[in-house]
Amino acid sequence: MAGIYVSGGTYSGSGDVTTDWVRIESTSPSSVFIAPDGTLTLTLDTNDPATGERALYNNGTFTHNSGTVYVNVSTSAATYAKLDARASYYNVIIKNDGSDTNRVQMDNTAASIANDLTIEQGSLETYNSSGRHLTVGHIAIIESGGTI
Repeated sequence: MAGIYVSGGTYSGSGDVTTDWVRIESTSPSSVFIAPDGTLTLTLDTNDPATGERALYNNGTFTHNSGTVYVNVSTSAATYAKLDARASYYNVIIKNDGSDTNRVQMDNTAASIANDLTIEQGSLETYNSSGRHLTVGHIAIIESGGTI
């Protein structure tokens, strides 16, 4: 599987979409990613060849479309996943083994999840240079060892 790359145009998905990574570039005309109204599943099985990371990278415009971003980091990934906090999300589901190498990190700015944050397993880390910030509508931790 490969990723979704948006540069100088608009990507619009519907229903459920599964991909390894998403990269939205800062270009002219602007790059816009309209998330599917179902679930955007990031498998993170391969690295984005330009950034070398397993990530949803947003340097353009990410529109959540009231959908869900499901980040499922497998134990074979052996690297942490980045969920770019420059995007505002509606629902986010996190699943990873909780190890330092397979964690999910939201960075670059204050993170915002308008509706539900669900940690099925593992951990979510938020960070930016001025500290850790996360605004969430509702939180559910399903696994007893899940952390935020």
